[in-house]
Amino acid sequence: MDPRQRKRITVIGIIIGVLLACVVVAVAFVRQEPARSGPDSKLAGVREPRDAKAPRAVTGTRTRPKPQRCAYTYGGGPERTSDYSDVRLGRPASHLWNVRTRALIEFPPSTCDGVLYFNNAKGFTYAVRAETGDIVWKRKTGTVFDSTPAISKQRLVIGGVDGNITALDRSNGATLWKLRMDGPVESSPVVVNNERDVVAASLDGRVLSINLQQGTINWAYRTGGDIKGSPVVVNNTVYTANYAGEIVAIGLADGRLKWRKAYRLDPIRTERIYSSTPVADGKVVFGTVGGYVYALDAATGTERWKDRIGSYVYSTPAIAKGKVFVGDFAGRVHAYALNSGREQWTASMPGAISGSPVVIGDLVYVSTIKGSTSAFDVQNGRRIWTLPRGKYVPGIADNERIYLSLNGMLSAYSAARR
Repeated sequence: MDPRQRKRITVIGIIIGVLLACVVVAVAFVRQEPARSGPDSKLAGVREPRDAKAPRAVTGTRTRPKPQRCAYTYGGGPERTSDYSDVRLGRPASHLWNVRTRALIEFPPSTCDGVLYFNNAKGFTYAVRAETGDIVWKRKTGTVFDSTPAISKQRLVIGGVDGNITALDRSNGATLWKLRMDGPVESSPVVVNNERDVVAASLDGRVLSINLQQGTINWAYRTGGDIKGSPVVVNNTVYTANYAGEIVAIGLADGRLKWRKAYRLDPIRTERIYSSTPVADGKVVFGTVGGYVYALDAATGTERWKDRIGSYVYSTPAIAKGKVFVGDFAGRVHAYALNSGREQWTASMPGAISGSPVVIGDLVYVSTIKGSTSAFDVQNGRRIWTLPRGKYVPGIADNERIYLSLNGMLSAYSAARR
């Protein structure tokens, strides 16, 4: 072989070797792995409250409204299923009142005892009478809120993008304690254990149990990625997912891991899970940014079914009447059979869907990012009602009225009786 040809081959071999080495290094650098998960006793960057105030004592007689269905937190309750199918309400009929806040209400209210509680994007928390829309109190409690307050008998607990988890007096909005996390709190807390504790999560990757009276931490578990969805609590187990593609099941009593699953898009990239993880009929259901919907066995984490939607799923699924309802960024609404994962129907919306659908009576409500809200028949996907307003999560209901979050306005509607 000609020496010059041999030299050329050698140089080419060296170049190929260097390129292969660069690829290996790049893959090792770019390959995303969840950070190490586990119990967190050090609580680095967390500041617990030094003292806590008691809620105001209520004296004298109180006029209590007639009993109404409560929605204690985002998703209605600790299961986060957004299921109000038990209320005997049909489509919205008459508009009753508005509360204008001049800032986005991204997540819907919680409600009990005839009062609605919600946050807006300018850091205000509101208490509003459900029957009239009158403001009971309004407090500047943070900077930006992307969550729903959690209700107990005397307290509200809210999470804020300023990194605080705060307990308020339900009667007047006064601050009772404030727990500072090491990252923003986008998820909605939930009160558990007969109102002894509250479970919350943060973008610092922690899910934690907090003493409701004092604001001190009972236990913390650090996952391997940012937690954007709201923790779910069912059968003494806490379920949460993160932006590193992990979903974990943790014991409510002790914060110990029960099971863990991790998802990837390909050998290099992890999945991202923005969705919360609602639980119904022994199944954990969630969507992924990679465009999949999964149902896992709640006790073991074993996969029961999955479906590839093919477009971003930020939306937390709603589960009601044996069906799963999911919105995607292509503007489609999907209905699946909860037990089998078989798709029942699809419907379209004029814009990307980011927030969770909500089932009220026999209708599933969905809002788009562009600003429209529609209600579809849960059985066949037929569009029943539409309104050219609304963003993210549409709203909630009690026994009497439907409450819709319409950009920076909360609106109440009477509904046709079924």
